[in-house]
Amino acid sequence: MNTHIRVGLVVGLCVMLILGMEPVRSEMLSSSNYKILFNSIGCGSTNGSSTNYRVQGSVCDMASTDLSSASYVLTPGFRGLEDIPFLTVQFSDPDGANKPNTVEFGPLSTSSVKTDNIRVTITTNAEGGYASTIVADGSLRLTTDSGQTIAGASDNPTEISAGSGKYGFKTSNGSFDSTYTDITTSPKTFSTDSSPVSGKAVTLVFSASPSSATGAGDYTQRITVITTGTF
Repeated sequence: MNTHIRVGLVVGLCVMLILGMEPVRSEMLSSSNYKILFNSIGCGSTNGSSTNYRVQGSVCDMASTDLSSASYVLTPGFRGLEDIPFLTVQFSDPDGANKPNTVEFGPLSTSSVKTDNIRVTITTNAEGGYASTIVADGSLRLTTDSGQTIAGASDNPTEISAGSGKYGFKTSNGSFDSTYTDITTSPKTFSTDSSPVSGKAVTLVFSASPSSATGAGDYTQRITVITTGTF
């Protein structure tokens, strides 16, 4: 039997879209060699934003719907030149074992600390960036007695010590690089960015050791990683 934690994934999109347009412009153009008395720009595009909104506008586009087949997607109009929004999240095992979405502690003992890692890699072209959170289905609990649990590292220790009766995670290249923190039933943000990212890797480092009160044995828990992009 082994202590194991299953990690699930939810990917979400936070879409901010307000349609708008910029007026048609007309002005004289000239240099030392020529003069254009009347010039107009009938088509174009511009972006605008404030603290409360973001606008992606275009002028003189013909409304149409996207066309697609198994091998292509066609987005008509001026805005079709822009990238199609995407968000990808990948789990991997930094240690090279074939268990990208499972934390394997093995049987826990008061005389030692067990540690295992999962790497989360995010890529998105979302202009507003992304946020990744982690949430649990409950405490890390004994498989034979769910009432026996290991307390979360809510006091934010720099390390988990043997026999401490503590369980938690910290990050590498994330929001908790210096101290451990607990995993609760409320989502906790462990990585965020305010602009597009490509291949941003964040390692989640999980550690646990039971106390004499909770006892040694096999423990289980299910956690979910939720990543949301702001487009």
